[in-house]
Amino acid sequence: DDIARIVQALSREISTLHQLALNWSQHDEAYDFAVSPTNGFVGSNMAPERLRANHVDLAYLCGTGGEVLWHFLEDPDRGHEQVSLQMFPTKELDQGHPLLGEERSGLLLTELGPMLVSSRPILPASGAGETRGSLILGRFLSKRVDAELSALTRVDFDFWQLAGQEQLPPTERALLDDLTAATGAFIQATPSGELYAYATFPDIASRPNFLLRANIARDIVS
Repeated sequence: DDIARIVQALSREISTLHQLALNWSQHDEAYDFAVSPTNGFVGSNMAPERLRANHVDLAYLCGTGGEVLWHFLEDPDRGHEQVSLQMFPTKELDQGHPLLGEERSGLLLTELGPMLVSSRPILPASGAGETRGSLILGRFLSKRVDAELSALTRVDFDFWQLAGQEQLPPTERALLDDLTAATGAFIQATPSGELYAYATFPDIASRPNFLLRANIARDIVS
């Protein structure tokens, strides 16, 4: 159904980002870079034009202590302007940062909007050995991504973080108990003739912390 296509499309985006993170983090040059940062690995693998071609908006190479060895962060909806995020300082990530030292992927809400993220430990190409830090990649759910997902699924959609319930529209806030208790998609008709289909989506800790809503014209399903 419509909401399932949205969930699957977001999951595929995260899977693609996770594979990129794996390719770049399990790499002998990245492993050497974590001990002795040079421009070689970054220049040949993570130059800005290559990151943009792969629709990567955030890239952080961090040491095991959270020190930022190299970073890249820009907003595609602002003409690829360099930006900052509170959760991603440029000098050092807090030891308790949820993406540091962990293999995690999912959806993260930032002050500039939601972002798909993936974090991988920095290891040799063989995959064996002691980790030397973390590679974190992020992709904003930008206008481009939103348009591509809508075109791919043929469904217009909205989403909110459930942890910030005060940001939920009144309709969703009133339905919150029913939405979070539902084991599958939850369907709600509106007085204006639309059908809303709801589902939750996991955050980086695998908690169902995001609410997705597919906006379905009644004539599509009639």
